[in-house]
Amino acid sequence: MTPKQSQSIKKFQRSAEAENLKNLNLVSENLDQGPFFGLPNRVRELYRDQKGIKELFAWQSECLLSEAVQRKKNLLYSLPTSGGKTLVAEIIMLQELICYKKNCIFVLPYVSLVQEKIRSLAPFALDLGFYLEEYAGPKGRFPPAKRRHKQSLFICTIEKAHSLFNSLVVEKRVGEVGLVVVDEVHMVGEQGRGANLESFLTKLRHINRKNQQTEAERIQIISMSATVGNLKELSEYLDSELYTDSWRPVILEEFVKVGREVYSVNPQEAEQLKLLRRLDVNYYTQAIKQAVRTTSLRSF
Repeated sequence: MTPKQSQSIKKFQRSAEAENLKNLNLVSENLDQGPFFGLPNRVRELYRDQKGIKELFAWQSECLLSEAVQRKKNLLYSLPTSGGKTLVAEIIMLQELICYKKNCIFVLPYVSLVQEKIRSLAPFALDLGFYLEEYAGPKGRFPPAKRRHKQSLFICTIEKAHSLFNSLVVEKRVGEVGLVVVDEVHMVGEQGRGANLESFLTKLRHINRKNQQTEAERIQIISMSATVGNLKELSEYLDSELYTDSWRPVILEEFVKVGREVYSVNPQEAEQLKLLRRLDVNYYTQAIKQAVRTTSLRSF
């Protein structure tokens, strides 16, 4: 964590305590439900008990404190794989369900990921009082059932999300949805399924622009992506703010073997290739022969 990030997080925590849990992540403080980014403290406990998460990474707190989240603007954020992107999206979805009292659509690329996320969020839905609905494979109802007292989190594949949104448009129920979260949004550039995702996102953007809704009323689009080369263009297409970070939970090291020599790779230094060691070929040859001999004797 950089000193600047640490200072901003501490400043936010002090101001939240001083102003009776007023949460800067929400458009209106009247929607504040508790100290965990506007959510009840029970949410923090659920993450600790169900997922073993005791605190957020520095970039996650910084992203949740960003202006885009505070003002409910569209946001595209990109980090390397396993950086913890989904946790940020989950917290924003819980804000929408619990604080803003609107439904959410969570778009995932594969059926297996939808099923995994259903299992992962089931304890949250039971404890916090919202519906968890699966739209993948043969599952899903068009249009979805109307809920009077609880909100719904629709977890969908790309195709099911598109069909679900179409049914809401036909029924003139688009206003029930306050947030759409899209994982692996860079798939919009792929052949086949990319066209389906692009069509879905284009409809969302068109409805937001056509109705000229206020920031508090429009459908917010949160997009996640691994590191790709055209993030700026992608964010412009999505009418989104852009947040990026190169942080990884585990340091990624790269090596190159040339003949018997192994080099470490560091693109940031003037000498990008640095000799690490030379392999003793005779040692490995003898070890392989010994292993083969031992295996052969055991087979008899």
